Amino acid sequence: MDARIVLRISVLVLLLYSAVTQKCPAGGRSESSIVGWMLRGHVYDTLFAELPFTCAFKCREDNRCQSFNWIISVLMCEFNNRTKEARPEDFIPNQDRSYYRRGLQRVPLGSIQELPAETCDEIKRSEGHAVSGKYWFSTIKSGTSVLAYCNMETNDIDECGASSPVCDINANCSNTRGSYICTCRAGYTGDGKTCQDIDECSASSPVCDINANCSNTRGSYICTCRAGYTGDGKTCQDIDECGASTPVCDINANCSNTRGSYICTCRAGYTGDGKTCQDIDECSASSLVCDINANCSNTRGSYICTCRAGYTGDGKTCQGKIKVDFL
Repeated sequence: MDARIVLRISVLVLLLYSAVTQKCPAGGRSESSIVGWMLRGHVYDTLFAELPFTCAFKCREDNRCQSFNWIISVLMCEFNNRTKEARPEDFIPNQDRSYYRRGLQRVPLGSIQELPAETCDEIKRSEGHAVSGKYWFSTIKSGTSVLAYCNMETNDIDECGASSPVCDINANCSNTRGSYICTCRAGYTGDGKTCQDIDECSASSPVCDINANCSNTRGSYICTCRAGYTGDGKTCQDIDECGASTPVCDINANCSNTRGSYICTCRAGYTGDGKTCQDIDECSASSLVCDINANCSNTRGSYICTCRAGYTGDGKTCQGKIKVDFL
């Protein structure tokens, strides 16, 4: 069929369709087709259709459909997710197209996840009037439909209260007019949208006492005084174990306090590691501790030498009392 004839028939059909839609406004406001105009840049689907009625029925089955363009020359529908009211800058003349705004049961822009808006102002232009509340937006997170509160008086979206966090889990979000600020919390570093834990234990300036161990944790750290020291980990003092109420050394040992520790040394007459000391039996030693003419008696920690009968002295040295002549 000649292209001019097709064009004429198409225009007649559009005029007829316009008259029908104007008489059938049930279910919402209806708007007649606008021949020679189109909405550009908002097509999400297409369909070959010989008549615009088919496009209208298909549009009503899809909640995303806000309007459609009908291409006269190729008999094709272009389904739009916006209206010319929402995007007046994209409503342009085109002799091969006709524009139709869905009137019957059209879903308000931003009211469902499948039909997110870009701005609060776009919602107001699309619907003619809108109240402050939560709407779906596509501009908060790229490629994601996010539910957030919109103040219709200021046109500000509260990104910080959005259904999907805009900041890192370890960051604070501050809403601003038309935007928001993400700030990493103490113990974390980054741009706020991504925050990494700071390892304070590896810092050039020690965060714990020189006598403490540092343990890094998520967003913080723990200082623990080493054995032999006491304190909160940021300040540690030496413990004087030798002055403790419970003895740390054997009762027969001497205790010497040192920085962070102590030394136990068995006293004279005892042997051991200082924490346990045993009496030394000097009388059984291989080297005599008493005179050959003396008796040795072991005592705890010492011994006693006593000269035998007929001898005199301190036991370590004994002299005989009676001179014996040998024949």
